Amino acid sequence: MLLNLMEEEKDEVSLRGTNLYLGSSSRVLAETIDNLKELLEVQTALHPKLKKVNINLHLAKALAVLEDEINKNKVIIQNSISDEETVISNPAYLESILFDLTSNAIKYCALGRIPVISYMVVSEG
Repeated sequence: MLLNLMEEEKDEVSLRGTNLYLGSSSRVLAETIDNLKELLEVQTALHPKLKKVNINLHLAKALAVLEDEINKNKVIIQNSISDEETVISNPAYLESILFDLTSNAIKYCALGRIPVISYMVVSEG
């Protein structure tokens, strides 16, 4: 899909912009592949590697991977999660969960309506 964009570009400025976008997408994809590899390693291990992870950091990664779908479907993202908010989790699990929730919300949104996806943290106790 991205390579098709490069073939269609006629001027140098647009081609450079597409090239930058391709580089950015490649980096995000490589990071996602690394996280999936870690996820697979965790699934085969008895004790997953849990650590304190920043929720917004992993949400941003998931949203970056889904950027094309978000733009294509004119999705409105509302994030009320504090930048300091953390959770004890496996980073790959957290990113996978956030990716799945977001992609499913886009995929199964009501036809004819602008999708609005809201993220928030509710603490127990």
